[in-house]
Amino acid sequence: MKKFLLTALACSFLYLPASLAQFIDSMEVNTLKLKMFADGGIGEMQTQDSLGYHTLLYAQSLWFAGLDANNSLHVSAITFRTTTPDFKPGPVSNDPNAATIYGKVYHVSLQTISDFVNGNTTGIPQEIANWPAHGNTAMGEAAKLAPFVDVDNDGNYDPSQGDYPDIKGDEALFAIANDKNHRPTEGMGLEVHAMAYAYTTGGIEDSIVYLDYMIYNRSQDQFADVYISSFLDFDLGDSGDDLPATNINEDAVFCYNGDDVDQGGFGNQPASCALRILKGPPADYLDGVDNDRDGCVDGVLINGACQPEDPSNGIQEHYKMSSSMAYFKFASGAPTQTSDPVNAPEFYNYMRSLWKNGNNLVIENPSGFGSTNNGDGYTIDGSGTKTNYVYPGDSYDASGAFTPSSPVNWFASPDFSSDFRMLANMGPFTLTAGESFDLNMAIVWSRDSSAAAGYTHINSLVSGLGAPKPVRNVSLRDFTADRDVDLFFDTQNREWVLNNHSDRSLDFKLVSISGKLIRHITIDAKSHLPIQRSELVTGIYLLINQSSGKAYKIMY
Repeated sequence: MKKFLLTALACSFLYLPASLAQFIDSMEVNTLKLKMFADGGIGEMQTQDSLGYHTLLYAQSLWFAGLDANNSLHVSAITFRTTTPDFKPGPVSNDPNAATIYGKVYHVSLQTISDFVNGNTTGIPQEIANWPAHGNTAMGEAAKLAPFVDVDNDGNYDPSQGDYPDIKGDEALFAIANDKNHRPTEGMGLEVHAMAYAYTTGGIEDSIVYLDYMIYNRSQDQFADVYISSFLDFDLGDSGDDLPATNINEDAVFCYNGDDVDQGGFGNQPASCALRILKGPPADYLDGVDNDRDGCVDGVLINGACQPEDPSNGIQEHYKMSSSMAYFKFASGAPTQTSDPVNAPEFYNYMRSLWKNGNNLVIENPSGFGSTNNGDGYTIDGSGTKTNYVYPGDSYDASGAFTPSSPVNWFASPDFSSDFRMLANMGPFTLTAGESFDLNMAIVWSRDSSAAAGYTHINSLVSGLGAPKPVRNVSLRDFTADRDVDLFFDTQNREWVLNNHSDRSLDFKLVSISGKLIRHITIDAKSHLPIQRSELVTGIYLLINQSSGKAYKIMY
């Protein structure tokens, strides 16, 4: 059985071994600054105001656990990184140097891609040239790794032929990691492809970071009773006065200030921060549980009707958040059974919303928001009403699949304000050999005038984070073209769209790169028009404005 030894760490310092110290990058979008490690975990997420940067989130990562065919427990989890981390950079590989080869965070912006596609760069930008699209199959690595746009449709990533990274958002961080190369007998043989991205579209998007993961079981083993957890160490400015909470209805865990002033941090405008699960792992077929909590047991709600699960057509429930948990920092003086986990069973218990010793999380003395009488959910003998979710307030699971199934009025006591860790859990399910699936999450934050206002506001924000995640069109404007015309690639419909911003209709001709006329196109004033590709083969085309003679480049 896998053993862990975690060092108690102060929240002001993140220990990282020298071998990993360079494997970090960050992106700055809007007022946010986000750090990512090459193992796929998130470091500090901060926001900036006139007084500088303030921390919202200190760490986020994924935990995995499951039972093998011999009923032995396997756990792979990252908290604050020790000298022997469970995940190392790179894909599952036979190359002993894989962690070094892939030991970086790949940072790409939409602007870089746009400049490259439109010929506004000198040569191929390094961010595009070094994109890890393919693994070394001679070393047992998967042939396809990082997603890319295959312009010439030959299956190979070749930027010299116009290929480029397929990122989401306006700016993205990407990393590949695995738990097998470092712990070949103790890990699960998992490979994780992580992408963090954000938009600059304004409004609520300015306060959101999206997290997308592709999970691959590269092993030959099947695991039962598998759980995946998103581990979070929220630190809202001063980490010592935070409170945890859950919004069951919106599949979100969040943190808000325990009082109306965040000393040494956000001041009299305390912050709140939440993570919402948009899409979780696939649940087992026909398990008799409404795992996605949509009112359809062993089915999926489609266009208002329950469609039964069916392996033949891929209709399958996906977990949202099946449980949540909060525990105290090791050094906080909290009871031993409510502090940091130190071995595999304790990790696994937290991932199932149990205390370290296996006691149930219970609804203890629910007394309403702001009341110091609310209990912490831990009783010595495990007595009390079991709940899947920690501090749900009055949110509840209306489907009845998970407790509570009615309002309970249970909140964190202000007396408990401290440095918490939180988990958003998904499971149990069976992970088969060679299986892969995606996970989608979003982090959102706000600032308000009081703790109560922050609690209310962050709940309203997570309610506005709908799934699926937003699709952003990749704008590819030719800087030599007309100011009142632009062209963008619709990533959802996989087609180019021409926008006419002027107050007159415009005539274009579409020609091949060799000059052959394909067709004439007229676009009305103040309108947009898809460029149908029915007669277009793979290649480069020019869309020429017949009035100005200026051209746009199209690649299919």
